[in-house]
Amino acid sequence: MLNAVEDLVKQKGWGVVSVSASSGRAHDELLAALAGLGGSDQSGWRLSSVQVFGVGGSVQKDGPPSAPVPPLLRSALAKTVSRLAQRQAGLLLTIDEMQAGEQGEMREFATALQHITRRELQPLAFVGAALPEIEDTLLADRGMTFLQRCGRAGLGPLSSDDIRLALASPIHDRGGRIDADALDTAVEATAGFPYMVQLVGFHSWEICPDPSSGIKRQHVQAATLEATAVLVDQIIRPVWNGLSPVDKSFLMAMAEDDHHSSVSDIAKRLDKDRNYVNYYRGRLLRAGAVAQAGRGRLRFTHQVMRDWLRRRPF
Repeated sequence: MLNAVEDLVKQKGWGVVSVSASSGRAHDELLAALAGLGGSDQSGWRLSSVQVFGVGGSVQKDGPPSAPVPPLLRSALAKTVSRLAQRQAGLLLTIDEMQAGEQGEMREFATALQHITRRELQPLAFVGAALPEIEDTLLADRGMTFLQRCGRAGLGPLSSDDIRLALASPIHDRGGRIDADALDTAVEATAGFPYMVQLVGFHSWEICPDPSSGIKRQHVQAATLEATAVLVDQIIRPVWNGLSPVDKSFLMAMAEDDHHSSVSDIAKRLDKDRNYVNYYRGRLLRAGAVAQAGRGRLRFTHQVMRDWLRRRPF
């Protein structure tokens, strides 16, 4: 999604700066990237090293300051935006993995963004991506009011038609094809989860000896096993490890059901009242572990989590 919006903005002649918050050094990433666009003031400042996308970096001041200066990040952003505005353009800033951002850095970024866009009314646009847990972590900080007011776009499951397009088009574009029953199997296996679509598509192509002769149902079935293992290692287990004991008990109660779970049934199994259960239901929704399945009902976001929980030795 970030790549797509960046491509659209570049076509309009805007500058683009893309960084990731997962390294914990987004401040340095931004400064290095802005320096590449010529937006940092080199007078008195120097980059002692560079970090872009998680590879080391720092900024140093040479000599004592002759006068108070605004925060370096805000100054660098303002200079870059001002230069682009002279060309009737603007700057798009994208930050990935925001839920992993260091609060001090993100607070400084939010302050700079607010100052430039709201007070100076400069053409600076921002798009961030994060897991739902950001609501209980970064955005729970009282110093993040500007980010709290930013518009949000939740990404739900893909439709069956979108999954078919996402799987079949790359295969056909590269000279391959996929049998109709194999495509049906792949659509069902992904359960609408975009990352699973990528995994099933990739492994189906890799497992098939000759995609030009047609990816078969057995190739997709084998690919689904590979994709599920990756999903457990990269998504399900990390989510589980980050949950509280009560969160985990809630999910274990859900795992008793073969399909969707009723919140009232979960309350009975946990021997808790509805308000107690609703609180943890909200936590798990924000963590991305569960999703709504109708009024008073829940489902696992990733259906393989139910089987994984049932197999776990406790």
